[in-house]
Amino acid sequence: MASGTLSPSEKTQPLAAGDSLLLGVAVLLVVNVLQRVVGLVRNVGFCHYLPDAQLGAWALTNSFLEIAVPLSLLGLTGGLGRFVEHYRRRSELGDYLRRVIQICAVGLIAVAGWIVVFPRSFQWVVYNQYYGVRLSLLCAAALVALVLYTVVAELVAALRHVRVLSIMQFLQSTLFTVLGLLSLVVWKSWEWLIPSFAVACVLALIPGAWVLMSGHAAEFRASGRLESRSMWRRIVPYAAALWAVNILTGLYESSDRYMLLHLSSATALVGAAAVGQYHCGRILANLLTSVAVMLSGVLLPYLSADWESGGQSRIGYRMRWVLISACVVMLAGSAGALVASPLLFQWLLEGRYALAESVLHLVLLQAVWHGLFLIAESCLLCAERGRDLAVIVGVGLLFNLAGNWWFIPRWGVAGAASATALAAWFCLVCVLAKMRQLDWHPGWGAALLCGLAPLGLLGGAASVVAVLVAIVLVAGRTDWLLTSDDRAEMDALFLPHLHRMGIRLQSLWPTGAKG
Repeated sequence: MASGTLSPSEKTQPLAAGDSLLLGVAVLLVVNVLQRVVGLVRNVGFCHYLPDAQLGAWALTNSFLEIAVPLSLLGLTGGLGRFVEHYRRRSELGDYLRRVIQICAVGLIAVAGWIVVFPRSFQWVVYNQYYGVRLSLLCAAALVALVLYTVVAELVAALRHVRVLSIMQFLQSTLFTVLGLLSLVVWKSWEWLIPSFAVACVLALIPGAWVLMSGHAAEFRASGRLESRSMWRRIVPYAAALWAVNILTGLYESSDRYMLLHLSSATALVGAAAVGQYHCGRILANLLTSVAVMLSGVLLPYLSADWESGGQSRIGYRMRWVLISACVVMLAGSAGALVASPLLFQWLLEGRYALAESVLHLVLLQAVWHGLFLIAESCLLCAERGRDLAVIVGVGLLFNLAGNWWFIPRWGVAGAASATALAAWFCLVCVLAKMRQLDWHPGWGAALLCGLAPLGLLGGAASVVAVLVAIVLVAGRTDWLLTSDDRAEMDALFLPHLHRMGIRLQSLWPTGAKG
């Protein structure tokens, strides 16, 4: 059977308890739209109240936390999406979780201890200057809060409570927006964003913790049946590879900002200002990346459930329509961002971030390619090919570092955006090639779409719209992207909802679609 296609019987194979993938993705997208609106308000507010140097300092703090969390958790909680279903089916989930959390606690204590005990070395690494002991204490508290939130969210996602996960993420974003903006209005200092972030994380984990304890308390009890050596032999190679992937990914995603900090000028203040401009330019692009991050986190447990139930042929099928849908959604979002950019940069931010506006098309290109890579990597994690993924991300990091080293002294912020976009494309192509080796390739149509269609961003909003129209025509009139069965299935899923809204369409596809 061709990769990315299924027989009717395979399409109807049931999953274990939890939200269905279609329902989960639908809820995820709806809530994510609301969450992105809140995030946009928050980021615009930060840009409005903070000068670019202070905004850069906050961006560097956020980048550090993105690296410190996987460093603390040693890759173990990232494996929940892969192994929870495995041990759950064997009634050994409680033993597995207890041992994982105990080791994660050791990693957290080590990283937080470094921040508190060696504040000068920590701040030199992160900020290239020293702000005082209080900042290190705030960062350590924020790290602890974010680790707790991450562990609960990973477990909720692994058990496929997608709606609860969406509520947690929405709460975290909304609470941080309210608390962060209030702190800036009252104290007018970026440092107060750190405790605001920590409090938002702690409050947002409450719904997830309640669902876990009320719905799965019996499963979390230790059974004593799980043999420790066999468990670690199974999960350590996966966790080690995932730990390396997470660290390398964090370095990859943060390297452009830190290289801007150190290569833009001899003074930390000018470097921080460049980071602030870059951070502002990424406000709209980060909306796209966050969608991909959330979708990737939701997708892995479903792929793992397919794997455990013997439905491995479903994986290529899932990945094909997820990648196509994600690419189209992110391109449409990018077109909207380009159209709305004058309103954001010229009116709301009063032209203070002109450099950020000038690189918007580059950071959007970077975000689309990186987002598709984050989604596609779920296949390698499901297949426990973390080592291959670590090699891809590691080479991508080297590619990114070399590009930034060459481009930043010549083109500044635009050079950082260009180098990171090229590195994202490289990583995406490598993952798609590896998926083909696993016989889970989404198809050449989907691969070419993901690799080439985002280049339309270089021509502006009109160019992206033209690309989207071409995609719809190709998807509706040929089988290069979607089959006739795919189109019929999507019509059956979405048309009833459109009819209830008064939109009477016979099909989502242009006249002439096959089937």
